[in-house]
Amino acid sequence: MKKLKIIIGFLITLSSLLQADQYILVMSKDDEVCQYMEELYNTDLRKKGKVILEDHEEYNAIKWDENISIYALDGSLVSGWYAPAKYSIYDINNDGQDEMVISDTGNISGRLYDVLDYFPKSLVANKNHLTADRYANRLGRVFGNDGVSLTQLPPLNFKNKGKYYHVTLEYFKYIRTFKYKSTFYINIFGIFAQEKPLSSLNKTNIAIVRKFTPENSMQDICYFIKAFTLKGEKQ
Repeated sequence: MKKLKIIIGFLITLSSLLQADQYILVMSKDDEVCQYMEELYNTDLRKKGKVILEDHEEYNAIKWDENISIYALDGSLVSGWYAPAKYSIYDINNDGQDEMVISDTGNISGRLYDVLDYFPKSLVANKNHLTADRYANRLGRVFGNDGVSLTQLPPLNFKNKGKYYHVTLEYFKYIRTFKYKSTFYINIFGIFAQEKPLSSLNKTNIAIVRKFTPENSMQDICYFIKAFTLKGEKQ
């Protein structure tokens, strides 16, 4: 625990001065998938200099279709303003039945964030006429404009009004999905508090693996933090 707090404090203090080198697994609820993903990320960093998720079958196992339209209740188009909305049919909550999963991108003051919603599969019949009231039928959501606290790590060594705080990601995050063996997962990439908008997934320094349960609750499975070396130095 002491070593973990040192790593977290080091990243918070010096992240603006350092250059990412590799991912370190700091929390695991499933060693098999967590160690596999750690090796996947780090193999990309070693061989390509950055993580390219699209090169991996785990991420390509989920097929997306951009033939979808989402409208506000006033009839105006609300999807695809910042990136094409898309949908897929797969068992995102691992209950043995497929759902309709919609991926979209929002924008607040020039900062983009991903949104992932899923619904009963029957909604696909209206995929070109979806309206904002579809949320009444939503089964689950991952929202990139919400703070994500790493609650499975020890809290930071300070408190306010008697309450300890956990490391929390910046509100604007990248959300990806993948399949490992027979289970579907959510991959969230974010960063500690930052003033400037993120320019790419590879500018983040935290990766989270989560999964939905058949009861549509979210479980944290893995946390990864990038280890850093000083710019210009070789490890």
